Formats: sequence, C-alpha cells, structure tokens
Amino acid sequence: MVLDLMEEFRQQIVDKSVMALVAKRVVTQSDFTMQEGLCKLSNSARKALITDILEKFESYVRVGEIKMRWSDLILHQARNIAKYLRGEIAKYEGFYLRW
Repeated sequence: MVLDLMEEFRQQIVDKSVMALVAKRVVTQSDFTMQEGLCKLSNSARKALITDILEKFESYVRVGEIKMRWSDLILHQARNIAKYLRGEIAKYEGFYLRW
C-alpha cells in the first residue's frame, strides 16, 4: 500500500528532479558506470539527486486554495487512506497534479 501511495507523488517529486538534473547537466552520462553487471551512479550525482529530492519535500505546492509542503501533503493523503479504510470517509481521492 505504501508503494501505491508513493505513486501519487513520484512523478512530481522524483521524476521532475531527475529530469531537471539531467537537463541542467548536473547528472551526465559519465556519472553512470557498469560494475559487475550493475549500473552505478557516481557519488556526486547521487548526492545531487538526494539533495534535490529532500529539498522538494520541504517546498510548497498549492492544492486548491491551500498552500502546503509536499511532506505535509503526503501525510494528509496517508491519513485520508486510513480514514477510508476505517470507514470514516466514503471516498478516497488520490492526488494528481499536471506537469
């Protein structure tokens, strides 16, 4: 279930971060190496990606008329799932934001 909740936010938080770092050439082809059949990411690229993603969690997004941090929005959605599963609300509405 955690993975399902994660999918609501993956494209806005992770995918956008990855694409921005590649577009800005912070992460380049040379940051990837093959070792023992595994594709490895350089330490500098990994640090840039993690830093960008963690900063995104603390940045703000507008949801309707409300402005809230991404981390608070994820917590809000998790609580709504729990309420739905306990029968406290009749419908769960997933989060969706266009690019």
